Amino acid sequence: MTAPASRALPVSDGACIPARRTSVFLVSFTFCLMLTGCAIDLESPGPSMQPVPGGIIRVEQLSYWPRWVLWTLFWWQDLEERFPLENGISLHRVTYWSEGTTGTLLPASGLLALPAGTQRWKGTVSWQHGTATLKTDAPSAPSLYNGVLAAAIFAGAGYVLVAPDYPGFGASPEPHAYYHSASITESMINLLKATRTILAVQPLQGSRHLFLTGFSQGGHATLAAHQQLERTSIEGYDLTGSASIAGPMNLAEVQLRYALEGKAKFGSLYIAWIALCYARVYDQPINDVLLAPWDDIVSSLFDGTRDGAEIVATLPTSPTSLLTEKVKAAIRLDGSHWFVDRLHDNSVVDWTVKTPLRAYYADKDVDVIPKDVITFRKSSQATASGAISV
Repeated sequence: MTAPASRALPVSDGACIPARRTSVFLVSFTFCLMLTGCAIDLESPGPSMQPVPGGIIRVEQLSYWPRWVLWTLFWWQDLEERFPLENGISLHRVTYWSEGTTGTLLPASGLLALPAGTQRWKGTVSWQHGTATLKTDAPSAPSLYNGVLAAAIFAGAGYVLVAPDYPGFGASPEPHAYYHSASITESMINLLKATRTILAVQPLQGSRHLFLTGFSQGGHATLAAHQQLERTSIEGYDLTGSASIAGPMNLAEVQLRYALEGKAKFGSLYIAWIALCYARVYDQPINDVLLAPWDDIVSSLFDGTRDGAEIVATLPTSPTSLLTEKVKAAIRLDGSHWFVDRLHDNSVVDWTVKTPLRAYYADKDVDVIPKDVITFRKSSQATASGAISV
């Protein structure tokens, strides 16, 4: 879950950045915007004749970031020593077909970043972004923190980087399904299929290694996709390892109960948004979860035009003020309620991990508490020693 102002990378407070660094960065950033259209000229495989999962609708060139501009960006954030750069990067927006929340094929989109100046990539990395309430924060926008920085880190190091926008963002015509594992996982897998088709017609070669990583909501998506890919692999890719960063796992038994304690700044936002999305996806009455007037208000809050701070300022401070007595009783007594049951369904716990998986947490995280990761480690099994590391 974690704060909607995505923290995919540690970003310094602007007030603490020396003026000289800010000026250099702005000049570099402006120069890079002038290079839009100078991206690697991909040979288009052409749109799919029939809508199929992972079929391509279109591929658009976005921009080219030279290595020295990326280095300046990292230097501006004091990251240049932590993330060595080998290449510039070329950014592209991929629009493709993917199953929506009802299973119907709908347009979806994502970011594709390629390392420039090389004919061979080291592997493919799928980056899943954290909670974002603004539609403009989609990686393929491209969002600076949800797309460009992830592309710089991975494509700049010689990997192909893909970053799904998720249903409800980018080209997707439906509302976002917050923490709906199935549709978000499908958007990830189908972007990988589309990328495979694109790269197959390029004069490039690369490794089959596939790595998954994501932060917060993206950490949860990474775990869900890891689980799915161990069941059904994608042709052309070998799942090699995953890293979930501050990703909530047990939505019902750990995260919801913790949010109701009122210690998480964004607790009300998380619960209200999940309730809104689950009511729509599972065709259930939202007033069975949220009290009035919140059952009528939340749809306008999560319309993609408001940032997290504005939403939090509107919602009650305590999440318990949002929920009906039926929901709170089900949580307190370990009972059944459709909302709590669906949270169980969308959790990623109690499964056998076959491929190396790392789960990161922070001791002082007030949104995704360490207990969630620690419980996951204890409850999950691994086929080999060391497959799960925390």
